[in-house]
Amino acid sequence: MDERRTAMEPMLGSNHGPSATEASGETAATRARVVHAAAALYLGLGSRELSGILDLGLSLADVAEWQGRSEEGLKQALLNALERTGDHHATGRAALVDQLAEVAQEGAGVWQEMVENLITAQERRERRLADTSA
Repeated sequence: MDERRTAMEPMLGSNHGPSATEASGETAATRARVVHAAAALYLGLGSRELSGILDLGLSLADVAEWQGRSEEGLKQALLNALERTGDHHATGRAALVDQLAEVAQEGAGVWQEMVENLITAQERRERRLADTSA
């Protein structure tokens, strides 16, 4: 990422900043990190530990169940974290309100769907059951 930023620096002065695509990509990456950090915190795990568990093919719902935490609580923790993603970008009260409204609007659609997909373990559970019974 540092190399990309260095390569972009000469262009920043000529086009008044990164393109909308570049900016939204960075926002998506930031939000993904926020979701991961919030999940790790709620589940009482370190970030690397959670990544390792997810790499094994387990879902966040599986991990929540294993940790004795509720899926609904996990979902709420992730949605609460997403509501706060705009805080550090805001330059004033109006900007903060606009960003929170944007996150809330996305939360009702794309981001809420992402959170629900992250914690829905039904397909993975069915695959594991099919693999064990075969």
